[in-house]
Amino acid sequence: MDTNSSGLNTNSGPNTLPYNFIKNLIDNYKNNQLVSINNDQNIDDAHSVHFDLAVLKKFIADIENETKKVLPTVTAQQLGVRMYYGAYPDTNHWSMVDGQSVPTNYAEKHTVVMVPTLKMPDEQGQILNYDFNPLNPATYNASANITASSTGTGSGSADVSTDILAQNHGGLIPPGPTKVEKF
Repeated sequence: MDTNSSGLNTNSGPNTLPYNFIKNLIDNYKNNQLVSINNDQNIDDAHSVHFDLAVLKKFIADIENETKKVLPTVTAQQLGVRMYYGAYPDTNHWSMVDGQSVPTNYAEKHTVVMVPTLKMPDEQGQILNYDFNPLNPATYNASANITASSTGTGSGSADVSTDILAQNHGGLIPPGPTKVEKF
């Protein structure tokens, strides 16, 4: 069996997982974390997020294409995607999503935000997957802040309004129909 640096199988066959493993993971989340969130916050939180395949492919292509503009020798094995858990604000703070085409019935619900990663050495030389912004060459440095200016290393003030290549806006369930889910 061929494996990558994370010990995952890299054989050319499709990635598969046993049904019971998938079901147990999802049931564990729904029966523990989701119940706790719903009870503690008195909400009906999302428990899944859907992305069209075309959206995911475009996001991956954008990461590869924009990175190659700065680092032409980059390989697919050096790039990755980190998925952060997030939550939309309540409707009283909805202005933070202005311009993002997010429906208000997503208020207070879980979401995921996908951010590109690039393998870079840390200060001891260990290769780690660092968040970076392919649109900003200053972030191609392990010690740089994600909002580093193109003239700095990120140790100074950061422009928090900087656009970062990222993906969100998946379809949440709920409020979307649960009848489409098989787990």
